[in-house]
Amino acid sequence: MKPFRFHHLSIFLLVTVCAVPSAAQQRTAKFPVQIEVLTQPSPNFKLHSLKWAEAFQKLSRSPVFRTGRNGETTKVEETEFRGRTGVKVIGIMNRDGSISFTGRTFISERPEPLEAWLERFEEFGAKGPPDESPTWGLSDDQFKVVLNLLAPTVTDPVDLSNPVAAIESLQLSKQFTVVFTEQAKPRRVLPAAKMGTIGLNCKGLSKGTALAVTLAQFGLGFRPLENPDGVFLIEVGVGNESDNQYPIGWKPNVPIFNVIPAIGKTIPVDLENGDLDAIIQLMAQKLEVPYCYAAYPLLIEGKDISKLKYSRKPDKLSIERLMRIVGQAHDIGLSLRTDEAGSVFLWVTTDANVDAWQQRFAHIRPAP
Repeated sequence: MKPFRFHHLSIFLLVTVCAVPSAAQQRTAKFPVQIEVLTQPSPNFKLHSLKWAEAFQKLSRSPVFRTGRNGETTKVEETEFRGRTGVKVIGIMNRDGSISFTGRTFISERPEPLEAWLERFEEFGAKGPPDESPTWGLSDDQFKVVLNLLAPTVTDPVDLSNPVAAIESLQLSKQFTVVFTEQAKPRRVLPAAKMGTIGLNCKGLSKGTALAVTLAQFGLGFRPLENPDGVFLIEVGVGNESDNQYPIGWKPNVPIFNVIPAIGKTIPVDLENGDLDAIIQLMAQKLEVPYCYAAYPLLIEGKDISKLKYSRKPDKLSIERLMRIVGQAHDIGLSLRTDEAGSVFLWVTTDANVDAWQQRFAHIRPAP
């Protein structure tokens, strides 16, 4: 969601919707919820606001209007509300009258899904249910501890003979206890997916990102969870980046063009029936970053990088555009991400996985 910006001679209003729980909600809600909806003072938006006021009234939630602030955008955050820890949810009203909150869109004609979404915050707080939260129910302090524990650099090759051997070879902190879900247990003895002679090199990456990259070769992922025994659980499960697993890298804290200026530089391109792996390797070399493939999900979609080709007439292109064009040609996703220590790498996976990662971690960053 793009930031909500104020333009010259334009006036924007902010609809603040304070949660007014019903009697039943007052008994069960642990966290009071405040909702703020960014809107505009034009007649159409005023009409949409009236429709939403009626919808919120049915949900026992009353809107309050106030002037918005420049640069506000959608988010969900913890707040203090009448002496209690609560949740502030900020959304934006669209031209068609729908309201979007951090990637979710609701309509006034059918407010029930919005109510169900709000009730989860009333029960679990700003992070939502642990199995859906992008920080898996961990508090901010716990999340920072986990990131620090996963930040050390990988110095030795990863054993890809099976997931158990791979995890052991990463030598994670003793503050982690590794468990496999019932669905993932049958894969503990299976080897990693393989694309021709292409290998996996995680040396130089942080252990958290290396673990996510490695497990992706087996069609697995992991979630760091709170453990009553005082250590953290590494829960290994079946799935990919659309299943709320730990991310394979993070979005940089600053624009990628500031981190790696070379991505915007134009280079001569003369490709004729070139090996896709060699082209991706060349781009990584130009950017001076390591690169890794998501072998399992790519092979599931029939995209064996070791066999794919790409051709292009002589031209001059920026590396950023070349990455985009190559990805579109084969419906794969090439994205530059950072590990827990802030080092950038190139991750090559499916388009669907890139889209899921971008949406799920749009507002989550590792501590700088």
